[in-house]
Amino acid sequence: MYEALGEEDAELMANRPLFTGDVFRLDDGSKACLVQHPCAMRQGTQLVERVLACGLSPSPIQIRTDWASGDFKRAYLPTLEDGKNYGIQFTDLLVLNRDELLSSQRIAVLSEIGVNLLVQRWIYHNSRVVVPTITIHRQVAPQHEEADLTMEAVDHLVMEGWPSDTALTRVDQWLDDPTQVGGRLRSQLLDPQARSTVRKRMRTLLSSAGPYTMT
Repeated sequence: MYEALGEEDAELMANRPLFTGDVFRLDDGSKACLVQHPCAMRQGTQLVERVLACGLSPSPIQIRTDWASGDFKRAYLPTLEDGKNYGIQFTDLLVLNRDELLSSQRIAVLSEIGVNLLVQRWIYHNSRVVVPTITIHRQVAPQHEEADLTMEAVDHLVMEGWPSDTALTRVDQWLDDPTQVGGRLRSQLLDPQARSTVRKRMRTLLSSAGPYTMT
């Protein structure tokens, strides 16, 4: 459901855009999970000033699975840290400012099914409507593709000597360039049939970028 990040893993994931379900250890030692759609957290390449999250707290060893019949105020992250189970507490709402979040440590990233289950429970908590995870997946799959592609592309440019912020801006420009064949690559990611083509085009752009030189 999720991937816990050690120090080396966290460094490897440093260029992955923040995403729904990312878990952070805040500066005060508490833990928080992002619960907004990734597009709601950003304006272009920049995080918005305030981001919605939920606090985490330790959960019982026996994790309940009958959430739709009563246990719907949390989503579980088994053995998140030091073998301990944690729950994302939907009643513990947090509004994190941008600087606070950027100075915190990302300690876990949810898988695609993990994100779907989190969003399913979050919607149910707020509306008592059960949305099938496949419906949620269809809506957020393009953003999963974009996050993975962005991380891959930025990592490549950083290895070529590009500053990470400059690399992220360049990748965002490529994704949003209307002159690309078929239109903006970001828009093409909405079509599952086009995603492999988008990845190939991004890799072609990367191969033509070359090492970074100060001008």
